[in-house]
Parts: sequence; C-alpha cells; structure tokens
Amino acid sequence: TSNAVAIIYVTDVNEPPLPTTEELSFWVRGGTNQATVGTAITPNDPDADDEHDLTIISWKKCTSGCSASNPSYTGMALDAIPFAVDESRFTLFVPAIVNAATAITNSDRFELVVICTDSGGYLKTVTINVQVTFNNNAPVAVDQIITVPENTNSYTAIGTISVADQDGLQTMACNITGASPSIAQKIFVVEDRYMNNTQVASVDGTIHSTNIIVGDLGALNTTIDFEEIQSYELNVFFFDDYHQPLFASAAIIVVVQDVNESPTIDSIITRTIEENSATAPVGGAVTANDPEQRPMVYEILNTEAIPFTIDSNSGQLTTTSLTAAPYLDFERSSYFDVSVQITDSVGLQVSCVVRVVLVDINEAPVISTSSLSNLPSSISESTRE
Repeated sequence: TSNAVAIIYVTDVNEPPLPTTEELSFWVRGGTNQATVGTAITPNDPDADDEHDLTIISWKKCTSGCSASNPSYTGMALDAIPFAVDESRFTLFVPAIVNAATAITNSDRFELVVICTDSGGYLKTVTINVQVTFNNNAPVAVDQIITVPENTNSYTAIGTISVADQDGLQTMACNITGASPSIAQKIFVVEDRYMNNTQVASVDGTIHSTNIIVGDLGALNTTIDFEEIQSYELNVFFFDDYHQPLFASAAIIVVVQDVNESPTIDSIITRTIEENSATAPVGGAVTANDPEQRPMVYEILNTEAIPFTIDSNSGQLTTTSLTAAPYLDFERSSYFDVSVQITDSVGLQVSCVVRVVLVDINEAPVISTSSLSNLPSSISESTRE
C-alpha cells in the first residue's frame, strides 16, 4: 500500500449580489433639490472585490390615490425622471437640474426600478418606493411679553408662549436656552416642552403653545420681588419634529408687576430714657420700612394711660409733661410697653411694641411735712439721745 496527498484548489466563481431581488422604501422632502433620498443601496455581493454599477431602468409616479397600501402608478419616460444615482455613495438624489418645486410635490409617491450590476455581469434588481413628505417649513416665532405679580408662588403658571407652523401635522417642542439675568432660566421654566397645538385656518397652519411656570423658588432661595428686579428676559428655542429639524427663536420678556406690600418693622423695639424726663424725645424715631416707599402714619394703640406721645408722620416718641399720672418714675415702673401701629397710604398695616426702659437717676432725699409735725416744740438742753 502507499499514501498520497491530494491538493484541491478551489477556483473563485463570480456570484451575483444577494438577494437577487429586493424592495426598499425611502422618502424625500417635496420641493427640494440635491437632497439625498433614503440610505445607500447595498449590493451585498459575496465577491467583495467586485465593482458595481447602479442604473435606473424605469420609474412610475402616483399623484392621486397614493395610499401606501394600494397606490395607483403611471409609467413615466426616463428622460423626465427627477432622480439620479450618486455612484460614489450608492444613493439616489434629486439633481440640481430638476425643477423640484413642480417635479416632486407634497404627497406624491414614486416607484423606481434600479439594477445593480457587478463586474461579472450579474444583476440585482431593486424596487424602490419613494414617498414624498411635505415641504417642511420653519416655524415662526415672535417676541412675547408675560407679566407676573411680585411674590408669585412656586409652580404657578404665569402665561403662555406660542409659535406658528404651517406644517399642521408636525409636533413642536421648545427649550429655554438662555436668560438675563442667568437665574431667570431657573426661576421660570417650561411646563411641558412638547407643545399643545390648535389648528388656525387664518394662518393656514397650527399654533403650538405651552405654559411658562414659576420654578422652585424655595430651592433657589429667592423670590420674585419688584423692588429687586423689574423684568427678566428668556431666550426660547422652538423646533419641529422633522428628521432635520427647522427652528425659530424668540425673546420672552417677563415683566414683574409691583404689588403693594405691608410696611415691615421688628416686632419689639427697645428705647431708653432717664426717669423724670419731661417732654423729651425717647431715643430715635420708630421707623418702619415700606417696600414701595409710600408715606406712613404712626399711632399709639395703648388703651391705658402712658406718659408718651408719637409724631404721626415721623414716628418719634416723646414723653409728656409729667404733670399727671402715670409718672415717668423708675421707682414705680422700670419700663413701659408702647403699642405702635403703622399704616401706609393704601391702608396696609403693621404693628410693634416699643419697650421704653427707664434709667434710674440719683434723686435728693425728700422729707415729708407730716413727719415734722410730730416733733416736740422744744427740747431741753439736758435731753440726750
């Protein structure tokens, strides 16, 4: 017996691209030139080194009754085709020489038959359905003004922002992309970035809207205060849901409305004065703060008699003449509590207690006449203590 080694050489045979037939569905925007249609038409050839040519051999067009399930096509002449092949990328596109505004209009549908030929002459037939989408229009936004009363609480809706779009079937979204001052981007937020829409025949399209609400002021440790900031500016970016979105931007001015606020003052204020001080000012004036800088009226509310008066305009406390009780006498009372009410020019009020502390002063001894009347009329020189 003997053994031998047989070497079998496999000769490469050109094979066709696979599958040999294929259906693809693409879309194109109506009325646009030089737009790529769909994705690449892939040969899927087992022979990786083969070169391939793409050729459109026929096309049909549907202009009415073009539902996806049963379009009614009409065969068209090849010299009028509004598509061409980009050999470098194996894609279809709309060439510049085509009047796309008339050749590819909204709601049209096309059927193209493309053959892919490899270097060995094998063919792959690809049927491509092309749906024309609408000619996307950019949304239209204008600057808007929203007013908000000062001291508005967190999560309160303060107004609506809107944008118009002629493409009625689209949805819109928006974001606040900047603000002045910068904290306004957190003080005011979009309630729902995906906007509601309402058909409006007069603009031949849709108005999309959403609310602006106040954010979490507690977390920001701030308030909406007219006396600090009178207006804010928000930069809002609106964009549609197209695969290459079109957008618009607008400035939203938030104007803070002044609201009358009560005057403010510490609930307890201390003043000091020496006892027995007649018609003297008691320290500095009792001064409240009115956010709107309106004039204020001061008055004493005590129902019991007290040895003080107050200037209704300045809030200056003054002692009385001390000719009648109650007296400004440390030995009788070391302090007085004076209840003061402050009212601004529109009637808002605040009150406080002014504690007037008496300072004890050294006073000369006093001998009463009654004690002298008890002394004897004469005293003997021999009288001793």
